[in-house]
Amino acid sequence: MGYYSDQEQRDIIAKNLSALIEASGKDQKKIAIDLDVNPPTLNAWVRGNAVPNVSMLKRLAEYFNVKLSGIIDDGIDPYKTVSPTEDELMFVYQLRKCSPEMRKAIFTLLNVPREEL
Repeated sequence: MGYYSDQEQRDIIAKNLSALIEASGKDQKKIAIDLDVNPPTLNAWVRGNAVPNVSMLKRLAEYFNVKLSGIIDDGIDPYKTVSPTEDELMFVYQLRKCSPEMRKAIFTLLNVPREEL
């Protein structure tokens, strides 16, 4: 990971926010309302004209269910840094306690291709 100029960092955040917004299927106005920020402020972040403060960066990461690195780092797919929800963690915990036969049945039911369980 390298160091970036202020403009480079704004551009990285803008690119990642744009990707996350597009993937969410929501418009900027809805997201701004959800985050309790003015729509022009969110638009400035998406255009790279301004950068959110650290507190807002954390809120954005939580809102899009990604790690902070999914917003501030370059060269990564923001959705490869998705944080699992509590329900997902509980599912994995419970799945690990299942017998191999039960796991196979669950993966079959969920239509998850598995060659070997």
